[in-house]
Amino acid sequence: MWKTHVLTRSPVLGVIVMMIGAGIIPSVLAGNTSMGSVNGIPMYGASLSSSQFFKEDFETGYDGWDPVEGDLSEYGTQSSFVYQGDYSFKMTGIRVGESGFSGRLMYNLTLPVDPDTIFNFAYSFPSKNVSYVGYILIFNTGKWGYYFSLFYGWFVNTSDVYVKQYWNESSGLWHSHTENVYDDYSAAFGEVPRDLSITSVSIMMGDPYFSDEEQTGYYDAIRLGGVDIVQKPTTPVGPTSGKAGIKYNYTTNTTDPYGDDVYYKWDWGDGSYSDWLGPYASGAQITTSHVWGKGSYSIRVKAIDDPNGDGELSDGIESLWSDSLPITMPLTSASVPYPFFRYIFERFPHAFPMLRQLMGC
Repeated sequence: MWKTHVLTRSPVLGVIVMMIGAGIIPSVLAGNTSMGSVNGIPMYGASLSSSQFFKEDFETGYDGWDPVEGDLSEYGTQSSFVYQGDYSFKMTGIRVGESGFSGRLMYNLTLPVDPDTIFNFAYSFPSKNVSYVGYILIFNTGKWGYYFSLFYGWFVNTSDVYVKQYWNESSGLWHSHTENVYDDYSAAFGEVPRDLSITSVSIMMGDPYFSDEEQTGYYDAIRLGGVDIVQKPTTPVGPTSGKAGIKYNYTTNTTDPYGDDVYYKWDWGDGSYSDWLGPYASGAQITTSHVWGKGSYSIRVKAIDDPNGDGELSDGIESLWSDSLPITMPLTSASVPYPFFRYIFERFPHAFPMLRQLMGC
């Protein structure tokens, strides 16, 4: 688990207002002209280095994450429901008193913000018992940024808080988002200070409305920092149906911001994963094959860069998983009774649907 810039643990206060029927200020793209740095603080457009990067997959626990608000009945890493890797973080809590949170854990850091600073994150919730589940960023200016799945009501920007809201997300599924922190801050507050930095990131669930309602949230795949991150690979492209026991090819690609070689790992949806396959040139389309048994599956792929070009990936940075491609393998060789039709069905996998139905294929 790679976590950087752990400095102080000082309390930070903030205010957020919920209003019905209000909207959100739209995002504004910022310019991107490199101007170097002064006294170690990145100027506008100066890309963050890999040492100015925060990553959390909860693979080795949750050291550094401290409960700060809410009445928690359960929290910690678990392996039964994950987005990336083998573990995610599960938190269950209830809102009591005047607190707006059913649960919040905070990790303190110091991370400079420039026009390339991105925030990747994933969360899930088994039910919608409160108003929101998501993340909070707190800045050295005392301002806050909310990123959450909203269940009830509308939030609006205030003089100290901006909000990014994701509507109508389904329960029981993982939801992943990528945001540009610099753009979000600029859209909400105007001028971005040259020394702006993030002082903490929080995982949270809460509600200013409902009290005594228990809520559970799951959190995973947090990435916060500059453009050193390999882009999320494109959704795999290949057959969406076929025959069990036959090898099928799937393609994808990704781009490394510095042109480093990349490696790919595939999740085949049947409980098996590929090794890190590569190296491949940044931006090149790559093809990998797999064989499935009869059934339905969902496949995805992620990438990692090789910054030193030596094949040692411990110093690389993983991307998020790609969006998934659902596939089905309904046929087997034995299910087609005549060799001639078997050949035709294999040669033209999407043809003759009525004949296939009549033959039970």
